[in-house]
Amino acid sequence: MEMLTTTILSGMVWDIIKGGGKLTADYLKKKLKAWILEEESYQVITSSINDASDNDKKSIKYLDAYIDSDDKIKEILKTATPTVGYMQDNNSYIGSVNATGNKGTQTITINNGGDIETKK
Repeated sequence: MEMLTTTILSGMVWDIIKGGGKLTADYLKKKLKAWILEEESYQVITSSINDASDNDKKSIKYLDAYIDSDDKIKEILKTATPTVGYMQDNNSYIGSVNATGNKGTQTITINNGGDIETKK
C-alpha cells in the first residue's frame, strides 16, 4: 500500500467538489479506509478544504496545490498509516489447467507430479 499523498487526497475530494457538494468527515472516512488516521484528522482536513477559497477549488490542479501548501494537512498525511500489509498464499496445485487465449485453447501444465518423489 502506498503512502497517502496530496494527489490521492485531492482526487478523492475533487469528486465531491466538482459536483458542487461539501466535503464531510464521514465521506473522508469511507474513502480513506485504506489508511489509519486519528479521528480528529478527518475533521481538520474537512474544515481546511471547505474553508479554502473558490479559486483553490476551481480545478483539481488548484486543489492539489492548496492541499500541498496546507501545513496541517501535510502533517496529517505524513502520519497516515496503510491498513493493509501483504499476504502470502502458500496453496499448491498439482495437475493441469486449461486456458483460453486469442488463438484457441491451450493446456498449461503446472507441476504435473512427474518429477516429484514421494518420501517413504
